[in-house]
Amino acid sequence: MEPDGTKDRRILIVGGSSFIGRHLSALLGHSGALATYHASPIEGGVQFDIMRDSLDDIPVDGDTVSHIVLLSAVSSPNGCFADPSRCRACNVDRAVDLARQANDKGITFVFASTESIFDGEDGPYDENSTPRPVMLYGETKLEAERQILEINSGNLILRIASVYGTVPGDGTLCMGMLDQIARGDRILCATDQAFSPIHVEDTATTIHKLIERDAHGIYNVAGPETLTRLEILNTLIALYEQYRQPFRGSIETCTVSDLPTPEVRPRNTGLSMRKTAAMTGFMPQSVTERVSAAFKEQTDER
Repeated sequence: MEPDGTKDRRILIVGGSSFIGRHLSALLGHSGALATYHASPIEGGVQFDIMRDSLDDIPVDGDTVSHIVLLSAVSSPNGCFADPSRCRACNVDRAVDLARQANDKGITFVFASTESIFDGEDGPYDENSTPRPVMLYGETKLEAERQILEINSGNLILRIASVYGTVPGDGTLCMGMLDQIARGDRILCATDQAFSPIHVEDTATTIHKLIERDAHGIYNVAGPETLTRLEILNTLIALYEQYRQPFRGSIETCTVSDLPTPEVRPRNTGLSMRKTAAMTGFMPQSVTERVSAAFKEQTDER
């Protein structure tokens, strides 16, 4: 059920031109959402610079908006490492400032956090697991989480796993691997890095359902299974061979420590969906289900 007073109010999506933002906006529709963009205009969107603008520039209030979903961030771990001042300013200072503004207006603040708040030594993790970030990106997200809940315990923190799509050229994990498979590349793949990938459409659905149920506190937003990169790659190769043709490339395995990254990457940041599924009544589909459906759709269109 929707909380009292939410049905007739919209959801403001700050970062509506982002990958998740575009899908959440499409799910909610114009009557349900108002989306912002910075440099990439979107139909019906409002230009908003998270580093400079305030909610009064939109403007919104608690009579017209029930929730603000913040998706804008410096979300590249390498980008955070390269420019820590900008990373902290965006991911912590501005996020917390917007949460204060939302609280002053009587609007629930929904903050997109990350699996990267964990060190990867004891995954999969639930919402009660102790965060120990090993990357600056994770540190900033965890700091923002804590301050946003201090502002109002009724705010909502979404710890989002690795998000993928199934549209060719979308630049996400699965499509990137499928591009390599189709080219017959020699694919370098870590055997010891695991996470719980979630399709972008399931991500949007999960966020919407949590908002509908007036969830507050911390919730994981992840896929139904924790997989290593190699397991994902082998799954995609099997599906490619089922629907297309034999894979003519090869796999070169490595460990996550072999990858050329400026910071240590956590090995297993899998997330449990038990609490979220109990709240929403919804469980995202697996990589196999989502990619199979995409292959079938592409086959039918030929």
